[in-house]
Amino acid sequence: MIIAITGYIGSGKTTLARFIQKQGFEYISADSMGHELLKKEPIKKRLLKEFGKDILSNNKICRRRLGRLVFTDTKKLKKFNKIIHPLLEKELKTRIKQAKQTKKDIVIDVALLKELKLQKTANKVILVKSKKSLICKRKTKYTKQQLTNIIKNQNITNKYDFCILNNTTKQDLIRKTRKILNRK
Repeated sequence: MIIAITGYIGSGKTTLARFIQKQGFEYISADSMGHELLKKEPIKKRLLKEFGKDILSNNKICRRRLGRLVFTDTKKLKKFNKIIHPLLEKELKTRIKQAKQTKKDIVIDVALLKELKLQKTANKVILVKSKKSLICKRKTKYTKQQLTNIIKNQNITNKYDFCILNNTTKQDLIRKTRKILNRK
């Protein structure tokens, strides 16, 4: 069984995915894999060539600087995605294939399910939604405008098996998730 958890930034995807991991699932995070890709020298060189040295901090790609740049300019975001998405898709599919060999169930924490072509890979897709005001409270390292830009540019799937509204407590999110897991 492969469950994909998707939704906007700050919706509770990772909290939900980590809970499912505790139920015995192998956990795969697209964000973590994307962060690792940014550390690879060939990718760093491509990004520097495309976006300039302003995205560096201590000779490393600064995700915050890069994010400010790409999430405020649609053309730059498309260029960034063209560089990163094929590599991330390949890495995720490799990791999923490896995890399948362990015969464990898998949970994938992935906002960009559709862009990374993982919809057909998952047996079940859970979409997590939250009010924008709650997302802003959860993601305090971003300004409201930055979050608006990120959300506007996240192309969340409209094909899912379950939708969880995460507008209350973590305990409520877990309660709703348990109901879904019991229905597998």
